[in-house]
Amino acid sequence: MNDFMPHGHCYLWKLDILLMHVISDTVVALSYFAIPLFLVYVSSKTKGRLPFNRLFLLFAIFILACGTTHVLEIVNVWQSRYYLSGIIKVITAIASLLTAIYLIPFVPKLIKFLNELEESDHK
Repeated sequence: MNDFMPHGHCYLWKLDILLMHVISDTVVALSYFAIPLFLVYVSSKTKGRLPFNRLFLLFAIFILACGTTHVLEIVNVWQSRYYLSGIIKVITAIASLLTAIYLIPFVPKLIKFLNELEESDHK
């Protein structure tokens, strides 16, 4: 038995606020799902030759998890699935932390690349 109320009760079941939250979360979730599809597509087309292939995949997992949190926000309007929502947020937190840690060694490479790009623009 679930002892929690769905978010709809907090919104007093007012259609305007329900629609505002559900539509915005839907658009955000769909956008979040489209981005990883693009990253995985690009990664697959390069057949592992992309220098940042693992980074692309980590970003894809992170962004997919972010989108899933918005889907759970929609579900929570009508059904209180707060534990599931919390689990998805923990997964998102882990994915974001791993992605951030994985990015650290790329910072010097990115700075070098940007400096080279700037130098070539001045020639």
